[in-house]
Amino acid sequence: MNRFLINCAWDIMDLGKANGVDNSVARDMFVENLSTYGTDAYPAYPGAEVDYEALSAQWQGMSAQEQGDAKIACANLMQDCYEDLSKARRENDMGAYYRIILNYEAPEQEKPNYILYTHAWDIWDKAEADGTDLVTAQKAYVETLEGWGNLSEAQQADEAAWFALKVAAYDKGLQYARLTGDRALFESILASR
Repeated sequence: MNRFLINCAWDIMDLGKANGVDNSVARDMFVENLSTYGTDAYPAYPGAEVDYEALSAQWQGMSAQEQGDAKIACANLMQDCYEDLSKARRENDMGAYYRIILNYEAPEQEKPNYILYTHAWDIWDKAEADGTDLVTAQKAYVETLEGWGNLSEAQQADEAAWFALKVAAYDKGLQYARLTGDRALFESILASR
């Protein structure tokens, strides 16, 4: 679990309070500050009193996978520990707040055991390149997919049903991951379904 953003959770909540947004939006605004610090695109969302120069260098040095892991870990913390974190903030008890953070261990997400799970991103690329829908792209993609022919008809049908339900019926989370080129986030969203 990448704890980078978890360690900034108090500051992220400060940013959210200053901008009147919830924790998930505040996290994204904080990340935007980190991603664009030192450029003309830097939005300078107020509220978090941190050393953006140092933090942005660390953030920008991470891979997309590491950044995705950090975002997901922070989102899980804020969801799993919301009541306790909120109580500590209301009482302005940073000690209690940081004890919650230090003791937090998110449960490991088990990745789906589908061949198409590991190829969903590439199938989406194919759909965009071919100008087709995701189900059509998936059917064309598997024609050349190594190992697909080794599956029974029932297994292939199960794979296709999973893909139609979890990928083809996409939501804003998957769209966001695609628009931002965040494959790690895309795969983590799929794993959570």
